[in-house]
Amino acid sequence: LGLPPFADGSFEINADITRIDGGHRVSAEGNLGAIDIVANGAIDRFIATREAQLDFSVLGPDIQYFAELLGIDGAPQAPFRVAGDLSLDGRV
Repeated sequence: LGLPPFADGSFEINADITRIDGGHRVSAEGNLGAIDIVANGAIDRFIATREAQLDFSVLGPDIQYFAELLGIDGAPQAPFRVAGDLSLDGRV
């Protein structure tokens, strides 16, 4: 896939998707090697998403690999935690 080696070890993601009025409730938790991820929220559809509300957290031992995944060069080798909210409302 051409991705940087952002974590060593196995990958495991557990997700729960429940159909609700207007879309789906999503809860996912797991790891990409040494990087832990958690995401919770709602999404109208998975293909051509127009509306979504998601809370997320990403925690790992080395920000450099995570930054490279996003196309950012020069980040230090240091532990990191990124958390936030993602909202899409269908408007461009």
